[in-house]
Amino acid sequence: MSTMVKADATGAVTLPAELCQAAGVAPGADLVAEVQVGRIVIERPRQPIWERIAARAAETPPEEMDKLPADGAAQIDHYLYGHPKRKADRIMCESLLISHFRRFSHDTHP
Repeated sequence: MSTMVKADATGAVTLPAELCQAAGVAPGADLVAEVQVGRIVIERPRQPIWERIAARAAETPPEEMDKLPADGAAQIDHYLYGHPKRKADRIMCESLLISHFRRFSHDTHP
């Protein structure tokens, strides 16, 4: 669906209700307007990346999470590039964070 709209004297543009309804935009919904190469694009706000990651982790079955290496984040250079593993005393804090994350994802998974 396409509709012609005009900017008023102040430069504001009001979108017709039919256009919003056709796009599934409810009255009062928040939208993000952005200029892209000479045009204005209006879309729903995107969910922040950390919320998308947390949602995916919550959907991951516990048995799949258990397959991840316990020191994965702390030893990322080892697992991705084959570098020697770092010493344990340098990664203790990171391992505690990983263990906390695993507990969180298990607790939130049905």
